[in-house]
Formats: sequence, C-alpha cells, structure tokens
Amino acid sequence: MRRSIVLAAALLVTAPAVHAQEAFSYVLTGGAQGEVTLRREGDGLRLTGRIDGRDLDLRGERRGDGWRFVVPGTPGLAGALAGRQAAGPRELFVRRAPGDVLEGRLEGGGAGQVTLRGARRQAPVVPAECAPVRDRWWSRHGVATWELGRSLWDFFKPGSRRLEELRGPMSMADARGLRTRLERLPAPWTPETIYAEARAMTSSPREALQLAFALSIDHLDLPLAPLPGVDPREPLFDKYAHFFASAILAHRGNATGSFTVGWLKEVMDELSGGEYSDADLMADALGAEFGQRLQCGD
Repeated sequence: MRRSIVLAAALLVTAPAVHAQEAFSYVLTGGAQGEVTLRREGDGLRLTGRIDGRDLDLRGERRGDGWRFVVPGTPGLAGALAGRQAAGPRELFVRRAPGDVLEGRLEGGGAGQVTLRGARRQAPVVPAECAPVRDRWWSRHGVATWELGRSLWDFFKPGSRRLEELRGPMSMADARGLRTRLERLPAPWTPETIYAEARAMTSSPREALQLAFALSIDHLDLPLAPLPGVDPREPLFDKYAHFFASAILAHRGNATGSFTVGWLKEVMDELSGGEYSDADLMADALGAEFGQRLQCGD
C-alpha cells in the first residue's frame, strides 16, 4: 500500500492576503521540527522546506479556509528491504495564530498525532529592481568620494576603533544573542539568513548590518555557507566580515564607494607586506551590492 502524507495549511480568515511574490517562512520548534515556506502561486499555495528531516516542494489546493497538500510517501530503502509497507495518508492542519505564529497538528497514517508550532522568520524582502538616488549617474561618484573620505576618517581618526567602528553600538552580548537565534536554524547559514535574524532583533537595516558584522568578528567558528565566486577553502569567517563591512558602507553611501574602500584596503595590505586578496574583493563586491539594495527597503 502506497504511503502518502496529506498536508492542509489553514490561515486565519483575518490574516493579510499573501501576494504572488510574497513568501512567509516559519521555523518549526514544537512537535514537528524543520522550516517551511508558504508562497502564493495564482489560486494555489506552494509549500517548500523541510519537516522532520524530509524535504518538501508541494503545491496545494484550497479546502474550505485552509490548504491541502499531498506528499507521496515511500517506506525508504531500509523499509523496502525489510518488506515494510507504506503508511496511510496523513493530514497536517495548520493555522496562522496571532503574533505571526503557525500552529497545527499532524495526524492519520496509523501514527499518533503530532502537534506543530512555528515562529515566522523575518526574512528581508529586497526589491528585484533597485535604483537608489545615491547611485544615479549624477550622484554616484560624489557619494562614493564622500564615503571614501568618511571611511578614512572613521578608521584613522584619533581614538578610532578601526574596523570595530563598523559595529556601531553592537556589543559582544548582542552578537551572542544573534548566534543563539541562528542556532535554531539549519546550518550552514548564508548572509541573507544572518541578516534576517539580525533584522528581527534590531530597529533598522543599518543596525541589523552592524549586528551581523559584530557576529562575524566575534565568532570565528560559525557554520557558514560558501559565498558565490569565493573558493570554499578560504577562511569564510573573514569573507563574511568583508561582506558585512562592505554592506554597511554601501548602505550609508553606495556600492561604488564601498568597493573603493575595499580595494584601497587590499592595496594598503600589499604595500605593507601583506597579501592582495581577490577573494576579499569578491566578498566586498557581494556585500556592497547587498547593502545598496537595502536602501530600497527590507
């Protein structure tokens, strides 16, 4: 007998409508474990993510005030070799509770009922098209020059904390708090994941970037995902520090100024007997783009 898992996601009637380009992710911490994302697709709803170790990518249909997903099940290789049959269908009923909480229960299939509860992740929503005023043709170079001058002053003024200036008011305790939040999530962590959790702890995108930067220089043992274009054998904690440092500079100026500061640092490193690193510059470029896009909102 073929096993299937039936999932039905029911949102509160009073909850805001989910548009086609919007997605809401929930970290499951009660009963079933994992993370799921719900996204509107026309008249349907797509559920992606992972529940209790199983990857899901499903399209559901509305049933009353909820949604129903069917997941084909198998007994697995070990179960098949042992002659076990698939369990019957299971149903997962979910509702969006106050406070951006997802609640529900998983039942059926000859197994006991499993409750489910998850908190919504505050992921950044970056517009696909972003053309901030500080990067227009008539302002780009002026802003970049201003950012370069400001950075040099910040790093070399009397009593400067050098790169620590970029963390702003974020303390080591703040960074530890961010790490605690991240440890609830599957690893490895991407810059977007780190920023999303930092944003949930702060009042502005700038503070979130400062907190993410503080984490990257205070904790050198994080399970980090490789950056595009950067050799994964590179020390990733250093590349993430470059990423978020450049993102801060780009957010307060523009990507051109941020990357110029990063390039100048590499030149100064080489002149002082150090190494000019293309990998550092790639991380700088990625961070600069990320920070500039956040000028359009998050």
